[in-house]
Amino acid sequence: MSVRPVEMADGSVRWRVTADVSPDPNKRKQKTMTFGDEAEANAVDQQYRDELRRRRADYRRLHGDRNGDGGMTVNDIIDNYLDSPLLTCTDRTRASYRGYLSHIRDRIGFRPAHTITADDIKHIIEQMTTCGRRRGGTPGTALSHRSAMASITRLRAAYELAVFEGKITRRVIPIDPEPGVIVLDPPADTRE
Repeated sequence: MSVRPVEMADGSVRWRVTADVSPDPNKRKQKTMTFGDEAEANAVDQQYRDELRRRRADYRRLHGDRNGDGGMTVNDIIDNYLDSPLLTCTDRTRASYRGYLSHIRDRIGFRPAHTITADDIKHIIEQMTTCGRRRGGTPGTALSHRSAMASITRLRAAYELAVFEGKITRRVIPIDPEPGVIVLDPPADTRE
């Protein structure tokens, strides 16, 4: 975008603004406007720059561009959740949530938030219910299905908060149409 002087045939000077108007950073579309006053031309140029910056940020957020606002990782979503003033709970509960989410961090925390699938969630639950224990027993043994589901529930809550705050555009953690129910098959009851 630029503002440049243009000399007219009668010798007067007008100011031409060329502005990028495409929200898609991969496509180019320009608009050219001419003004009699340099201050007006600069104001319009700044207005188009601000609008373009906002539209490109929206585009990146929608398409999950890693360099844009939508490029959060799962760890970023979890940190946002645990540090949020909207999470009104005691420090002990927050520490419990941090423990539940540590399993998620270790397995998929580095990944972009929008790339998590139902298969990833099933894999995490499978790992936790076969060899997820770290303390309170023999490390490497199975955690209960309830503990695994509590971890996924906290992850879902972290995603919902990020959507609510506008940090991401959609929650990718699979849930049933009925809110609060996660779509995953419970393990067969082996107790008899």
